[in-house]
Amino acid sequence: MDLNEFVAKKLEKLRAERGIVVRALCEGAGVSVSGYRKIVNCKNRNIKLSTLLKITKFYRITPGELFAEYLKNLPI
Repeated sequence: MDLNEFVAKKLEKLRAERGIVVRALCEGAGVSVSGYRKIVNCKNRNIKLSTLLKITKFYRITPGELFAEYLKNLPI
């Protein structure tokens, strides 16, 4: 799984676990619905760090927490 696929799955997992609808997430984080959907549908191959920071801030997690599982599984 590449990084974009990981981010897409992780964001959708967080949203589902917290029972948040896409519109509420996007309004709360300050990102567009279309931009979020492009990320989770792997249509955006150049995700802006600023967008991910807005989303992690909304979820009250650090970027490190977002990527921890991905980094843990990287071959050394």
